[in-house]
Amino acid sequence: MNTQGLDLGSENLNWFDSQLDIVNTGFLNGQYYHFTRKIIGDHAYLSTDKWLKSDIIYRNQLYNNMEMMYNLEEDVVIFRSPNIQFLPDQIILPNQNNISEFWINNQHFKQKSLGFGRYYEVIREGNALELFVHRRKKLIASTSSYFEKINSALLIYQDDVIVFRGKTTLYSIFPEKKTEIRRFIRQNGLKVNEPSMFDLGLVIDFCNENGIAN
Repeated sequence: MNTQGLDLGSENLNWFDSQLDIVNTGFLNGQYYHFTRKIIGDHAYLSTDKWLKSDIIYRNQLYNNMEMMYNLEEDVVIFRSPNIQFLPDQIILPNQNNISEFWINNQHFKQKSLGFGRYYEVIREGNALELFVHRRKKLIASTSSYFEKINSALLIYQDDVIVFRGKTTLYSIFPEKKTEIRRFIRQNGLKVNEPSMFDLGLVIDFCNENGIAN
């Protein structure tokens, strides 16, 4: 039984998934998604509005090489039907509540409850000080409309979720280590506010590896 061609509500999909042994299936179940382009020359997706080979964990099962896009405006992931031979243009909106994490465009995202949305990019995880980023896009309607990128960096320390607003955020968390953190940033020429958060990740590593965050 395959539900890809059916436009089912989320309650029905939850029931279907609960009854089915999904480990023995080779597909994802979901609603039909109507793909539209709101403006010319820009898009609401993570890196491209083309299908990308991606991996996803859905109800604790790993699916590899799914053709996927991540809509940052709606904060949802969509898939091209795996049954391309029979449904070449079918786009699936899976039950987002059943998605725990996914990998797309060499980026790793997890579903978390941190107050900014559904999915968060994992920058640093597993140590005392963690870093996640919620990425979204907002349509700016004007004479030349475009999608504005909005990146919200969140630090997790001692179970507190702290919005990162710049270097002063780190100084406020570790006031006694302010000089050490400032010196590390300056000596390495780091730009902690750049969009990829690569440099900020290095600062997080420094704090975790040198006893600052413990």
